[in-house]
Amino acid sequence: MAVPEISGSATARALGRDVSTSVKAVSSAYPTLRDWERSAGIFFNTDDEARYAPVAVIGETVRANLFPDTDPLGQFVLLNSIPFQVIGVMSEQGATNWADDQDDVVFVPLSTGTLRLFGQNYLRSITLAVEDMAAIDATEQAAVDLLVERHGTKDVRVFNMASLLDMISDTQNTLTMLLGSIAAISLLVGGIGVMNIMLVVVGERTREIGLRKAVGASRAAIFTAFLAEATSVCLLSVIPGASLGTGLALLVPEPTAPPSRVISPPRADPAPAAPRAHTRPRPGQSVGAPSFSRMTATCSRALVNTSCGCAPLTSSRPSSTKAGTAVMPWR
Repeated sequence: MAVPEISGSATARALGRDVSTSVKAVSSAYPTLRDWERSAGIFFNTDDEARYAPVAVIGETVRANLFPDTDPLGQFVLLNSIPFQVIGVMSEQGATNWADDQDDVVFVPLSTGTLRLFGQNYLRSITLAVEDMAAIDATEQAAVDLLVERHGTKDVRVFNMASLLDMISDTQNTLTMLLGSIAAISLLVGGIGVMNIMLVVVGERTREIGLRKAVGASRAAIFTAFLAEATSVCLLSVIPGASLGTGLALLVPEPTAPPSRVISPPRADPAPAAPRAHTRPRPGQSVGAPSFSRMTATCSRALVNTSCGCAPLTSSRPSSTKAGTAVMPWR
């Protein structure tokens, strides 16, 4: 599955309120690829993309800022003074590990964004979804090879989030070993403390031990009594500590993983091209289920002019696809 994307910032106005927010022009498959559900309304479809529909889907932060006491569905929001009708609200995602608010965003169809908002016919990124983790490296290499073949030079770079996830996993393993070592030292110190306490107890209870022997108590029975007492002391100290540690662990939220790959141009984006006549784009196609690992690709103006069928083109021809592989852009 492949999802092209163009992002930028814009001033959103509605009901006498205005905020600066992020705007993303994406295809209709974006929520499926990101596993992002809607809390209200619908997401735009391929028909909206084909007819350049001025519709928008807003994030929870934008809804709270512009429509705090009003149902946003059916309302109009101005993005850089261009009217868009709100048809849906995305569910709350929260902040990323880099403190970026994922809900402070407005989604518009890719065709509408390229023509009316951004005035450019080239992409900033392409997100690819792969079904099998084992095929992610081969998919990455195939995507890079295709772009190099069409551009004639390697003007893209790949950001592999799989390596970042591996680094995070290694860091977690290191922290686990560190915490395990600290716990082992704590147990050792605690065991020495319990041993010293029981040694003092035995020294103070020599008369009781002698009395038990005098009435016929065996050596094993005396040992069992003192071991039971030591075990009780340990349990009384372990249960509160274990309960406190488990409660604190449950309160810590799990980190969210960002997309697994990014391809971006090493040079700055060129200036937008002068307005020209456009023909209606052909909707993008995708195969496969939502991915368990992702990659995002960013490339230069030539990517859409030569390989993307979601942006306005004068002619287009679909490339062949095979099941189980990421869908490549139109050529």
